[in-house]
Amino acid sequence: MAICSAVRVSEICLISLAYAGRQGIDAGVDARIVSGYHWTTGVWDGEIPASQMVNLSAGYRINPHLRVYVTATNLFDQQRFQVYGGSVIGRRVLAGATSTF
Repeated sequence: MAICSAVRVSEICLISLAYAGRQGIDAGVDARIVSGYHWTTGVWDGEIPASQMVNLSAGYRINPHLRVYVTATNLFDQQRFQVYGGSVIGRRVLAGATSTF
């Protein structure tokens, strides 16, 4: 049995803004807007609704070797599907640090 997929997204809009300051502060925001589309895979055939997603990130370089950051994906917790039948991906916030040496 062969399983085939056919996905056609009619419109995608990506908007991105970034800032890098002299005092070690950086920030970024991006938005992704996808129109609804028809999706056929396996035995499922139907419409995927339009979705919007906004991501936000900010960081601070403490010294030349250490940077801390926070990133929020799907900031407004919009329901969207990555794989039909899979989990709905919600808001996710991550914080961390990077070190170079």
